[in-house]
Amino acid sequence: MTTVEKTIDLHNKDDDDEGDGEEEEEIEVEVETEDEGEDDNESEEVEDESENEQSEAFKKVESEMIKVDKECEGMTEATKAVLAAKKRQEEEYRLQYEVRRKEERERVEQELRSLREKQERRRREREQEEKELAEKMRLAEEKHRQEEEESKARMEAQKRKREEERCKKQAMLAGSLAGIVSSGNNCNPNFVIQKPEK
Repeated sequence: MTTVEKTIDLHNKDDDDEGDGEEEEEIEVEVETEDEGEDDNESEEVEDESENEQSEAFKKVESEMIKVDKECEGMTEATKAVLAAKKRQEEEYRLQYEVRRKEERERVEQELRSLREKQERRRREREQEEKELAEKMRLAEEKHRQEEEESKARMEAQKRKREEERCKKQAMLAGSLAGIVSSGNNCNPNFVIQKPEK
């Protein structure tokens, strides 16, 4: 690209000075020399550009790696934050579970106490009822036995009374008969002493 520009300059000089051939040759030599120097410069520039490109590529890769490292670090921090949040949540769940379990245990214990108290109260009531029933049965049996004894005593008294009355009647009858016999009624042959029927 530089060589073309210099050639154009030479053509312009030819237009100004056509007869000066030596100068033209010198100029051409100089141009060629300049072209060789420019080629070297271009090679160096290409090498510099290549090195720059490689350097830029390395820088770009390094930048990408740094970016990836930062992203990884960010991901690590995010992961740590997530794990920490999860751990806190699990701890909260554990505490809530412990509270619920404690409340449930207390509720069950209270229900068991209430049930035991209710059973104990029913047992005492049942024992009291059984005791009262036993007392009633005892009193009833005692009353029945007393009534039987009283009835038996009355029957015995009545029996003794009847026996005494019978004995009295027999004694009275025997006395009457003795009086009749002693008074001389034995001369009557038809007189028969009848024994009282039992």
